[in-house]
Amino acid sequence: MAEREFGIALVGCGRIMPAHLHAYKELWDRGLRSWRIVVLAARKEEDALRFRKRGEGPPPRQPVTTNPYDPLGKPHLYVSDIHDDVLPEVTTDWRTVMERDDVHLVDIYATVSVHHEIAIAALERGKDVQVEKPMAVTVRAGRAMVEAAKKAGRILSVAESVRYSPDVRMVHWMVQKGLLGTLQTFHSFSMGSDWSPDKVVAQTPWRHLKFLAGGGASLDIGAHLWHLARYWCGPVSQIFAVTPLLEPVRYIRDETGQIVQKVEPDADDTFFALCRFETGAFGTVGFSWGGRGGRIGMPTSLFGSKGCLIGDQVSLEDGTKGTVAEVFAQFASEEEKEKVFPLGITDAFTLEKWDWLRACQTRQPPEADGEEGLWDLVCSFAMLESDAVGRPVTPQEILDGTVDQYQRPLDEHYGLL
Repeated sequence: MAEREFGIALVGCGRIMPAHLHAYKELWDRGLRSWRIVVLAARKEEDALRFRKRGEGPPPRQPVTTNPYDPLGKPHLYVSDIHDDVLPEVTTDWRTVMERDDVHLVDIYATVSVHHEIAIAALERGKDVQVEKPMAVTVRAGRAMVEAAKKAGRILSVAESVRYSPDVRMVHWMVQKGLLGTLQTFHSFSMGSDWSPDKVVAQTPWRHLKFLAGGGASLDIGAHLWHLARYWCGPVSQIFAVTPLLEPVRYIRDETGQIVQKVEPDADDTFFALCRFETGAFGTVGFSWGGRGGRIGMPTSLFGSKGCLIGDQVSLEDGTKGTVAEVFAQFASEEEKEKVFPLGITDAFTLEKWDWLRACQTRQPPEADGEEGLWDLVCSFAMLESDAVGRPVTPQEILDGTVDQYQRPLDEHYGLL
């Protein structure tokens, strides 16, 4: 049976857009072309035109980072660089996208506060959805998205790039094969970042404002770390955390160092958490956008009854030592390698796009589906709720809303109660 041709709408033309466009381009260059980007939707027309066609529209934004590992540093790209037989229309009203019969898939990069509204509208109109992480502004909003997808029988995917990163996938394979034995502890910690001590993260002020972002670092980075922890170690049973705001003022500065914008955050920039997994393993998770005068980082690590992973180095009691990639190359079968890297795709964003498009074609769930994104959201908000009530909390308490002291004002604001 021939593949269905999909029309895709990209909603929210923000700073993460180039990373996603590069992923679409890799799929196109590989000959995977059963889709076209037919609409670009943004609040400001110039933001959409910036990505439509090379040689037209406003100039590209300057990258906010030179960190080669940060997708926000991806070079600018235009839809016309991917396919020029069809060029997308531009709209400043995402609601018009939902009425278009030529739009079958909706890919959402808008501000977190509107994720649920856009996604639910698309799902109810029979469109499949992928949404950037964190998936929603509160757990209730995320639950509503999952329920809308189930009711409509549509695909809901969360663009959780960590899951699709090469080393992360290979470590997951190692854990599933039992190479580390019974897992005992998980660790991920850093203090200080590219945005320390007082820069506006990614020059995106809404990331620091509770009613637009839901939370600060706890959601933006926490969603990644909790997905990683759960992907490797399984469900979390308890979280105890603090989520302070260390820097009360943040700034955007120009090339000369002059302040061009001042932001007063009301969302956390730091989190430290202890957790217990359902398997009985324990974990420590910590991160900060603060930190003056220096930065520290602990290699992400796993310890088990048969060995450990520290960063990308594996050390097993049977004498096996090497990088994650070396161990995977040595012990994984060809069938396992194809499962971990379908079609040999190793770029995280490309693989997440392929998985979503495959799911939309086959009507089978993607790896990072709405349920996975919801549990990431639950664990991230569990840190904020634990800090608010001053005790350990369970993810189930957060999922069912029995502990919602932090989120209740947000849910009231967005009419989710």
